[in-house]
Amino acid sequence: MSVIKKPDLSDPKLRAKLAKGMGHNYYGEPACPNDLLYVFPICILGTFACCIGLGLMARLKWVSQQIHLIPH
Repeated sequence: MSVIKKPDLSDPKLRAKLAKGMGHNYYGEPACPNDLLYVFPICILGTFACCIGLGLMARLKWVSQQIHLIPH
């Protein structure tokens, strides 16, 4: 993948954004703390919840199959 258009570093607005650390985001906010504090924990907890939910569903299915095998 190649760079299509290089940024114009002589632009004073871009230089001001880069000096403040806001040149990488469209909305003018630094992405690093927002990603680390808000997005990553949600993704990690969501992954854990999915794994635990699928594990419980598999376990409950196995238990229900075992209950039907027990003669009454």
